[in-house]
Amino acid sequence: MGQYESWIRRPTGAIILISHGSHSHDLAAIRAAQKLRRDGELVEVWRDGSCVYSERPGSTAELVWPIHDRAANA
Repeated sequence: MGQYESWIRRPTGAIILISHGSHSHDLAAIRAAQKLRRDGELVEVWRDGSCVYSERPGSTAELVWPIHDRAANA
């Protein structure tokens, strides 16, 4: 089980929820995060300080490759 952090953002980019959890793989973490959001909110999923999924504008709303480092996004 991996440790994941899910961020729910407003369209403006403001983070409104950060959730921590253990999941068996990236896709399970992504699906769990998507269940937390409301209409119009965006999801990001992080594993070990690396973004594995992002719906933010400019991303492809798919698994992010190469993995983005959290320090670069701060």
